[in-house]
Amino acid sequence: MALQEVLQGAVSRLAPPLAHAAVGLSLGDDPPVFAIASAEGVRPMTPDRAFRAASISKIATGQAVWAVLKKTPGSADANVSDMLGVDLSHPSGPPITPRQLLSHSSGLWDEAGYLMPPGVSLSDWVVSMGPSIWSPDPPGSVYRYCNLGYILAAACAERLSGVRFDVLARRDVLGPAGIEAGFNWTGMSSDARKNGLPCYRADPMGRQVAQIDDVVAPNDASGPNGETIRLDTGSPGEAALVLSPQGGLRISLENALRLARA
Repeated sequence: MALQEVLQGAVSRLAPPLAHAAVGLSLGDDPPVFAIASAEGVRPMTPDRAFRAASISKIATGQAVWAVLKKTPGSADANVSDMLGVDLSHPSGPPITPRQLLSHSSGLWDEAGYLMPPGVSLSDWVVSMGPSIWSPDPPGSVYRYCNLGYILAAACAERLSGVRFDVLARRDVLGPAGIEAGFNWTGMSSDARKNGLPCYRADPMGRQVAQIDDVVAPNDASGPNGETIRLDTGSPGEAALVLSPQGGLRISLENALRLARA
């Protein structure tokens, strides 16, 4: 049986019940192979249609942050509190570092949530959350997957470089690999925005309902319901808080293959 048929058979067993299932495979210099299945009643997936990549975003975020850290000797192990101007010391005492943020070993966790509303400063958010953002384990002692850590790491990159995080990601990671993608749709073409693929969730009747990106703002960053998020105000370290560096990369399947190869 041909490889294409095997892959198509596998994804076809997943959509439905999922809205979409897809595989992209790249071998050597051969043309990429795609197998895609979409449930009835949803916008069909295609290799060039961008969607929210969720935590695959952390690949691009980690590389973009690391590119900045490499240009500033010692910054990977510096005090995040000093970088961001916010007290981010674990209750047990030790400060946290960008290296710990990227390696999920900072002592932070997501138990109390990690999304910061637009217009709320990092310092105000940290004060409002209090000790709830901290796990019982001190920095450097335990691996614990943490979305908040990647938001803070992106903010550190902005503060160190003076450059907005989405611009950093395009300059140092996405652009050199020839990838059209963007955090919360920033930097993406009008065609990519118009043809974007929503995220769906099944309702109690089994019908797929668009949850995110059913509508996409025509420019700037786009919120989950298509609202425009202006990014040309505020100081470095603030844009990263609303760009969703932990999970907001919009990228197509064919561009995700380019990211994997890069």
